Amino acid sequence: MKKLLGIIVLGLLLSGNAYAEKYKATAMHYYGSTWHKASHPTSQSEAEKLAVKKCVANDRHIRDFPKGCFLFLRGATENVWKKSMEKYELQIVAKEIKQEIKPFKTICKNIGYSEGTEKFADCVKDIYI
Repeated sequence: MKKLLGIIVLGLLLSGNAYAEKYKATAMHYYGSTWHKASHPTSQSEAEKLAVKKCVANDRHIRDFPKGCFLFLRGATENVWKKSMEKYELQIVAKEIKQEIKPFKTICKNIGYSEGTEKFADCVKDIYI
């Protein structure tokens, strides 16, 4: 009886993880249409890192937009994906605005305003508008 009990206990201990689910994550590039999937046996955060690494390594848009890979999590899709996208889009818009106002900054410098002052900011704003 002890042997049978020992065999059952050992069997349960050794086979307890046989059907365990792997942690899964998916990443996609902002401008892409390919899903980059990854899984990890012990950690969700590692699965997410692997998915983003796959996206960075394999997506064709990565050369032009290196920070464009984002996680896509089922169930939390709207929260994770949407917040990441909004943050990325704000960075793109901020970069475009900086490029747009560069000539106006040069004009204000040439007029004689010192960069970083309130008068300089007013000058750039007045010319921009």
